Amino acid sequence: MIAPEPYEYELFGEKVCASCDVPLPANTDFFAPSKQRPDGLYRECRDCKNGRARESYRKDPEKHIAADRARRQRMKVAS
Repeated sequence: MIAPEPYEYELFGEKVCASCDVPLPANTDFFAPSKQRPDGLYRECRDCKNGRARESYRKDPEKHIAADRARRQRMKVAS
């Protein structure tokens, strides 16, 4: 991930990723939005969050496929 120019840090502030401990600009380019967090951003950077999700899928793809099927079925029934 390429860090932005220093002036952008002043505009958005900085946030440290809870997984990799790297300070990044506190915006949605680097952190996913989260309504549960006071600052409105997920506690892990996008790279760490996506990497964890990929690893989870690799460990047990059938679990994720079954969850997707169940979600699609619930959406079909709701509409």
